[in-house]
Amino acid sequence: MARARLERVRLDLSARKLHWTALVAFQKTQIKIKPSGKTMSKPTSSAPSQRMLRVGEQVRAALTQILQRDEVRDPLIETTVISISEVRMSTDLRIATAFVTPLGVADHAGPIEALNRHAKYIRGRLTPHLRQLKYMPEVRFKDDTSFDNYKKIDELLRSPEVLRDLKDDDANDKNGA
Repeated sequence: MARARLERVRLDLSARKLHWTALVAFQKTQIKIKPSGKTMSKPTSSAPSQRMLRVGEQVRAALTQILQRDEVRDPLIETTVISISEVRMSTDLRIATAFVTPLGVADHAGPIEALNRHAKYIRGRLTPHLRQLKYMPEVRFKDDTSFDNYKKIDELLRSPEVLRDLKDDDANDKNGA
């Protein structure tokens, strides 16, 4: 009887050892281990998925329609032409960040603040346009600074130093050919 009990304990320990080695092997495939012994997390993709891009474009089109039809009753929004250049979706598609540019207004903070004030109403107006989504995304409005970046790059390309370098390259190409 003691021998049978001892045999069961041995089998149990060997089963646990097999389970433990399988678990360690599985964890090694899940987590990369540096030579120093420190672990690092799995690399994540920072690029948006195809679905995030598609839904972001649908939200942008719906926001454009809502603002064009003057459905938001705010004098600042009604009198300002607003350009929506991009909508970025969170990975769970619950937050939509809309990058907007108020045209013809020196201070962009006022219209963006007004849009954020009416974000819940705008979210409700988005519902008929985005029926395929399980959850309606929370809309956040931010100032789009990409046009300023493009302007800086254009100024740099038109600067005298760059033009001089381009002329030097053209002269070298003509002499070498």
